[in-house]
Amino acid sequence: MSALTQPSCTIRAAAATRRRAPWPAVLVALLVTCPPALADTVHVDGSNPGCPGTGTLVDPFCSIQDAVDAALPGDTVLVAAGTYAELLDFGGKAIALRSADGPATTIVAPTFPLEGSVVSFANGEGPGSVLEGFTLRGGDGTVVNVLPGFDETAGGGVFCDGSSPRILGNVIENNSATFGGGVFCDGASPLIRGNTIRSNSGEIGAGIHCRNGAAPTISLNTISDHLFVSCCGAGISIESGSAPIIDGNEISGNSASTGAGISIEDSTATITHNLIANNFTDEDLGGGISCFTSDPVITDNVFDSNNAQAEGGAIGCGLSSAFIARNEFTNNRGDLGGGYGTFIGSADLLDGNTFIDNTADFVGSAIAMSGTVEARRNTVRGGNPTSAIRASSGLIADCLVLDSGGVELEGTARMLRTTVSGSFFAGVAILNGSPSVESCILWGNGGLSDIFLLAGTPSVTWSDVGGGFAGTGNIDVDPLFTDPVGGNYSLLTGSPCIDAGDPADLVCDVDLLGAPRRLDGLLDVGSQVDMGAIEFSNIELLATAPAMAGDPLGIDTDGTAGLSTWIFAAAVPDTLCLPKYGTFLFDLGTPFVLASVGANPVSFVASPPEASGITLILQAVGVAPGGLTANTSNAEYVLLP
Repeated sequence: MSALTQPSCTIRAAAATRRRAPWPAVLVALLVTCPPALADTVHVDGSNPGCPGTGTLVDPFCSIQDAVDAALPGDTVLVAAGTYAELLDFGGKAIALRSADGPATTIVAPTFPLEGSVVSFANGEGPGSVLEGFTLRGGDGTVVNVLPGFDETAGGGVFCDGSSPRILGNVIENNSATFGGGVFCDGASPLIRGNTIRSNSGEIGAGIHCRNGAAPTISLNTISDHLFVSCCGAGISIESGSAPIIDGNEISGNSASTGAGISIEDSTATITHNLIANNFTDEDLGGGISCFTSDPVITDNVFDSNNAQAEGGAIGCGLSSAFIARNEFTNNRGDLGGGYGTFIGSADLLDGNTFIDNTADFVGSAIAMSGTVEARRNTVRGGNPTSAIRASSGLIADCLVLDSGGVELEGTARMLRTTVSGSFFAGVAILNGSPSVESCILWGNGGLSDIFLLAGTPSVTWSDVGGGFAGTGNIDVDPLFTDPVGGNYSLLTGSPCIDAGDPADLVCDVDLLGAPRRLDGLLDVGSQVDMGAIEFSNIELLATAPAMAGDPLGIDTDGTAGLSTWIFAAAVPDTLCLPKYGTFLFDLGTPFVLASVGANPVSFVASPPEASGITLILQAVGVAPGGLTANTSNAEYVLLP
């Protein structure tokens, strides 16, 4: 049954709402017994010789828009392969518009004199409105924000205004508009998934532009080859209170004045699990991502070979509060900060990232920071001879800096519990001001001393400095790294850096590798932080998660032999320091399991709880003879199937 031959009672029932007189009883009964309208498929084939067609399989519409106009809510408009010179408007309808053979052979490409967005969602469409499997090409956008003598356009490929459709598996290419040459989202929350968005043009957001509180989900797309964008966000532009989720995309080969991959201004965004590569800014910051007066969450991405002519080859920020964690930065380049740079004070947090072989023309091959930026638990390797980290203020803590240009400190910068080794020159260069170095290991770097003092009055305390440096608690002794040639900079038993950091440092946190800080590494009933990035622990834990429900849970411990070993299992994370024992990484105020499992090391399997879909937190405790002191291990987080 086609959309044009639905039961007529549907139409009469709609008309009933406009009639004031009572309905005759027999007609009421008829309406009550009418079957509900059935979802149907409306067919389109531009090669049908009997145009305009009726929408049936044997007599399809020739025009996609004719089919959209005829379709009822819940219907599918199925389009045969071909090129359709049209502009399409869903008109608020909850219908699915799909191609029969995919985007390679089903193309919507308006030609002159048609001007506008190839597809428009501007009437409150929701998730029931679906656009899937087309190539959209040649749109020049919808006119918006008209000023006297100046027209701006938006959404060359897809125009979304206050709507939330699903845009799936399309190729959106060679469209143009001032805003959002490919896709424009104004106060809109569409799902944009599995599309190829490429080679569109515009001044802002040539690929995708989000504004006025837009909150789209942008996932599993390829967004590439948007070139010479005059302003920002060649791949994706986000502004004016927008909050998109950007997950699992490849964003590559884009160029702009600033924020070539993604630009964020006065907004937030969740940016995770993306490959952001080979993007380039020709004037300003943020080859991969730029953020200004924004607070994005940027986690678990790979940034590779991005380039900026100013700050931040991969990420450049100003006046922002970005959370940047667990990302991998490789082969990025910037004038200041090949991996990350801030051109004006920010309060960003960089936590648990890896920077490998990034370069800078001036300073900070990995990181150039100011403001109140905190760089915690980051690993930096390689890069060109310029400094790996340059800080004029802010905090560097629990970081490992290897085989690089070392660290430059000035102003009020503070470096805490960090290991610097294998630098081309000194491990740390003090340029001016009164920076501080506390509980650090600076060993095996070039130069006569592992600290080079150019100017200023630094405070260097409780640190192991090759060549020596005056200050309370400092030593000049081989730190006894486990295997520096193999890249293991943990401390061997007997290292002079164990329990030798600042005794006033009451840190309650984890180190670079996730082990608790401020352990009693010497097991002498003390509790003093170690020097360097990696805390020495007498016990380590490895857990093997069940492959399937009902499978056993594997538990292994290692470290100092003979310690009485206990295993904790809980479900609520927390951070609680107990002096002489260490840091517990779960909430001791909630239910937990405690079991004695013998003398370290141990290896066994256990039956997990009969719950599924929860994350179990496992932590081992190795108790010294007499029970007066102990070490807590790293925590293992196990998802139960």
